[in-house]
Amino acid sequence: MSMTGEEKMSNTQKLKDYLIGEDGFLLNDMHNGKTIMLSGAWGSGKTHFWQNDLEPKLLEEFKKRDKSCTYISLYGKDSLNALKQEVFIKASSENSFLSKEVATFGFEALSSIEESDLVVGKVLSTAKGLNNYRKTTKGIKRLKDGGVICFDDFERKSKEIDLNDLFGFISQVAIEYQCKIVIILNSDVFEGEEANVFKMVKEKTVNKFFYFQPSIEELFYLIANDEKYNKLNDYKEDILKTLEETEELNARIYIQVLDNCLEWIKKDYDSKVLDVLTLATIFFIKNHEVLD
Repeated sequence: MSMTGEEKMSNTQKLKDYLIGEDGFLLNDMHNGKTIMLSGAWGSGKTHFWQNDLEPKLLEEFKKRDKSCTYISLYGKDSLNALKQEVFIKASSENSFLSKEVATFGFEALSSIEESDLVVGKVLSTAKGLNNYRKTTKGIKRLKDGGVICFDDFERKSKEIDLNDLFGFISQVAIEYQCKIVIILNSDVFEGEEANVFKMVKEKTVNKFFYFQPSIEELFYLIANDEKYNKLNDYKEDILKTLEETEELNARIYIQVLDNCLEWIKKDYDSKVLDVLTLATIFFIKNHEVLD
């Protein structure tokens, strides 16, 4: 008898239970002011785990508490001041559309919009970039005493942001506002001098370390259990078997494989070629480097 997806996720489930289960670390005010690090190999599904397994529960619970669970991508960030502004703007906002726009384009880019038919443009123009006392105060209030900030994409930050200053800001926010910080990064993200700086600052900043290391099976079901892939339920074990044969552990590849297989099934093609389609997808992605 085959195992269910839940049974196959024992390791990731333990981490999930520890962080957001009953009286979990991120929900317990006893841990306010603490910073934790979730590291792991590139492509192991850390961000997917946060956005799909941890963040939804936090958002639901914090809405009751009027607290903020704020996700900050460091992708393309080249100014620590702009990053600081984005943290408080996103923490203050309950408008998901605004949050997505800020995350995608960055605070400085949006603040430069003067005239636009976009609602976001009008709001930013009227509020002068939302960088005012009222917004800052609201953001601090929603973070203070129990809010959560997740910083991701460290490997994509600009060299213009000094790593020591960045961790100094993270530590200051956690302690001053008694919120919790989650840092997501690849285990080998820093090189050269930054690696030395990172080794030093993480010992001063981070209170707990977690290494996200799912098996191929765990990562596959972490993704494949999404209801959008329900039509593949009869084929998931075969797809997984092919993935295990390749020994490939990469969340982005799994998503592309499942999306391609879903399209194949929708077109009512012969399901026997799904293993070939899986292998072809992996080969194409790895050799054409489309995941940069």
